[in-house]
Amino acid sequence: MERAAYLDVPPDFRRQPLRLAVAVGFVVTAVASVLPWIEGTSGFGGPVAINGLAGPGDGGFLIVFGIALAVVVLGRWAAESRAPVVRLLPALLGAAIVLTLITAHRDVATEIRGIEFEGGRVSTTPYLWAATGGALLMASAGFWLVVFDRLRHGPWFRAGEVRAAFTRSNVVPVATGVGGALLGFGVVLFVGARTFESELVLAFVVVAIIGGIVGGWAGYRIGRWLVMAPPERR
Repeated sequence: MERAAYLDVPPDFRRQPLRLAVAVGFVVTAVASVLPWIEGTSGFGGPVAINGLAGPGDGGFLIVFGIALAVVVLGRWAAESRAPVVRLLPALLGAAIVLTLITAHRDVATEIRGIEFEGGRVSTTPYLWAATGGALLMASAGFWLVVFDRLRHGPWFRAGEVRAAFTRSNVVPVATGVGGALLGFGVVLFVGARTFESELVLAFVVVAIIGGIVGGWAGYRIGRWLVMAPPERR
């Protein structure tokens, strides 16, 4: 019997506890990342307040990966997909969040040492730990979603699926979709960097993500048209 093209998911799949946990974790991380992670006084006696978007912008990356994870776990297209890469995405994005979180804490420690070396006195705030907790909640929920998906639907890779995944009809749309996403993201971010002051560039990250989504969709549709449309219509 031929397998269905899509997995069956319940109408209220977005209310599943793990998917709600991703949404809650994202909201907590996003709010905490724009609030100060480090507070105190500088060596000159002035106040110091550094949020997660300043410096390396680790909080911005947590927000970006959080948006991507929320889109994947709350989107019906991803929940119904049989594509192994799509079904593994929550775990892959969760790993990216954990790595970013480790980098964020290292950057915070480096920033504190630099300020204290100059005679200042600063410390971390509860917002850093709120962002940490929200990010870990997102990542762990993403991992468990993948585990439960594996237990419920069985192996991701079956005989012939790996070879079939690299056919021209699959590779071309994915390649053009990725190219379109990178182009859309890059254009918005480049325009923001050229038009506004550098400290405002991170404010355009979310808009750039939207540009990437639109560009990816357009690129994917173009790729599908290239491989599906008859030669005389191209």
